Amino acid sequence: MNIEKRLIKRDVTTPKVIERSREMAERYGIGVSEALVAYGGIDPRTVAAESAACHRVECLAGRPAEIAARLDESLLRSVGRHAAYRVGAVPLSRDGKSLTIITARIGNHAAERFFRQELGVARVKEIVVCVPDIIEVLQRVFEQELIAEAERSHIDEQATAKRVVTGRQGAIAVGGFGASIAALVVAPVPVVRVALLVVLLAYVVVFAFRFLLGVIGSLDDVVVDVNQHELAALREDELPTYTILLPMYRESAAIGQLVGAIEAIDYPKHKLDVLVLLEAEDDQTRTALGQVGIPAHWNVLELPKGGPRTKPRACNYGLLFARGDYLVIYDTEDLPDSDQLKKVLAAFGKSSSDTICFQCLLKFYNRSRTVLSRLFTLEHWYWFDSIMPGMSSLDIPIPMGGTSNHFRTGKLRALGAWDPFNLTEDTDLSVRLSVENQRARILRSMTTEEANPRIPNWIRQRTRWTKGYVQTFLVYNRNPFTVIHDLGLKAWLTLLLFAGGTPFVHVSAPLLWGVALAGLFVAPATVQQLFTPLVVYLALGGVLVSMFLGIYMHMLAAFHRGDDRLLPVALLTPLYRLLQTVAAYRALAQMVRRPHYWEKTEHLPRGGRSGEGR
Repeated sequence: MNIEKRLIKRDVTTPKVIERSREMAERYGIGVSEALVAYGGIDPRTVAAESAACHRVECLAGRPAEIAARLDESLLRSVGRHAAYRVGAVPLSRDGKSLTIITARIGNHAAERFFRQELGVARVKEIVVCVPDIIEVLQRVFEQELIAEAERSHIDEQATAKRVVTGRQGAIAVGGFGASIAALVVAPVPVVRVALLVVLLAYVVVFAFRFLLGVIGSLDDVVVDVNQHELAALREDELPTYTILLPMYRESAAIGQLVGAIEAIDYPKHKLDVLVLLEAEDDQTRTALGQVGIPAHWNVLELPKGGPRTKPRACNYGLLFARGDYLVIYDTEDLPDSDQLKKVLAAFGKSSSDTICFQCLLKFYNRSRTVLSRLFTLEHWYWFDSIMPGMSSLDIPIPMGGTSNHFRTGKLRALGAWDPFNLTEDTDLSVRLSVENQRARILRSMTTEEANPRIPNWIRQRTRWTKGYVQTFLVYNRNPFTVIHDLGLKAWLTLLLFAGGTPFVHVSAPLLWGVALAGLFVAPATVQQLFTPLVVYLALGGVLVSMFLGIYMHMLAAFHRGDDRLLPVALLTPLYRLLQTVAAYRALAQMVRRPHYWEKTEHLPRGGRSGEGR
């Protein structure tokens, strides 16, 4: 009795599902067992058990305790986890010239050849398990090595945010502070005036630079397009394996939406390597996953306890098990276009070899939910439609988003992947990518996600981003001359204006507004005597120009996306900036006490209730 008949006899599935699975197996040239899991949705443990019964071989699928009791760990360590995962089999025990292995594929000839050569055995006996069993064995045996690799990620010690401030940076800061105090004692009034003018100049330059980037991005269309002819040229039987990383922490509400979105992707399911990254103590998400029921061909990686508990650490851990030639990260509330993966492959196919990443565009399913979500939408539209294309036109590092960025997996590993201590790991990786003369480009494919609609939630998210910008600024200014040599002066200045300039303008805004308003209305005589009327009017002019630039940039974003309803909302941009100032000061306070603390962001699925997430 073959496996199909056994499954129908046990009432596990239906003839219709069996027929569909067999059709897909023939279409793609894969085994029926693999098709039953990927296209029939049958539990891999059940398929393994019935397949083993058909072939009269032993099965240990879903029995981790028995596997652990029979496993010779020294034998596995002699082979190594990379090799075992690559061939899809783990050496279980050895008796002279005979080797017993566990494998998810009956007749795993590649594993047999590998172990014969590697271990010098004459006979190889197979015991059937499923892929989650192999992952669990490797996680348990190599736990400490996996943790260390995910947290180290092969990044040079000077290029990681693990140490926020180096001794030299601390000495420079202390020296600069001391010199400022001494100057204030000697000549307080001139020093205060000059300091205010310097702050004002930097404030205006940051906003002017963003505006200039937007103009350049609007004039020069550098976003990559993939047409239907190019999509049709892709042969499904030649598509590579594609890894999808889904980092989660304290999620509940959006998981069902995510499962539907990933399953709707137009790509052969047996070539999708979907890895759910779950923290060990996260019972909330584990329960939600059980209630929703993830697809049979997905795998859940439970991250060992350790620190820091950040999204980049989780992604680094997932990368250790990624089987795909290409890799993408999606957040829990994401709804990517169904043809996005194919568009990425077509885009890579017509791009130069130094293109390592494609960043897709974002749109929002709840942009009209609250005033805040409208402002959030305008900010991000301007970022993706104007600023990023402008940076791409100038050939300077593009600060990628934390989602919907698609990588060549091998090159991502060679770069050292993500810094697990950096809270804007995407921006940090963008800079390192540029240092290594690799490029990120923008692809015209949409991922729909949530615009943050609630003020407390927004402030937590923006606090984390601001800390990440400060971290990135400090990391790439530990040795500025080296970074200028590696990046070039133009890219380094851009880094200063974004990673350093973004927190700076939000922190300095109250000072400039305070001087301007106090000098005109509150205590004009006192303030103008200290700063002179010219300085006061310059401060007022600077903040007003920056305010109007911000309003105009948000209006431009609404115009580009063809949503006239959001044009009036752009007038509230100054209030949005006030919230950014609150988040910036929270970030500075946390930089002292909890520099690597990843504040969670609540996600609302489309039309659903809230749940917490990364």
